[in-house]
Amino acid sequence: MGFLLLASIQVVLGINHVAAVHVPLGVLMFGMSLVLLGQPLYRRR
Repeated sequence: MGFLLLASIQVVLGINHVAAVHVPLGVLMFGMSLVLLGQPLYRRR
């Protein structure tokens, strides 16, 4: 549910051309997705 909320906020900010918040939020979401995707790799060790 957290990513869905962040994605919705991201869409609204993008439509309203609020780049000062839209871009950093996108970078944060990308970083969070990389962390979540990398978790199974560290759990195998």
